[in-house]
Amino acid sequence: MSAVTSVQPLGDPTTAGAHVRRTGRFLGRTLRWTTEVAAISGNRLDLTIVDGPMRGTVAYEIDADGTGSRVTIRNVGQAPGFAPRWLLRLAMRRALAADLRRLKRLVEQP
Repeated sequence: MSAVTSVQPLGDPTTAGAHVRRTGRFLGRTLRWTTEVAAISGNRLDLTIVDGPMRGTVAYEIDADGTGSRVTIRNVGQAPGFAPRWLLRLAMRRALAADLRRLKRLVEQP
């Protein structure tokens, strides 16, 4: 399972206030949502979900860790009402882990 299947920048995604349209699969459903870049500083990217089936914030941090990097993603917000909270939490963890494995493969390929 992979949470995000496509990303469409709506303007320059490297500046605060920029919007990014995302599509993903979650619990067998196709979801579409838009994030706004709230802040970019050093190793951190903060996003706000501004439309779609959920609302909240997402924070990404990348830190040096030995000879590699540690990536941390934190999602906080209101979950869509189509499944119990415990199931959403489990599915979200699996989806984020899959996305991080995909990112690792992309970054480490020659």
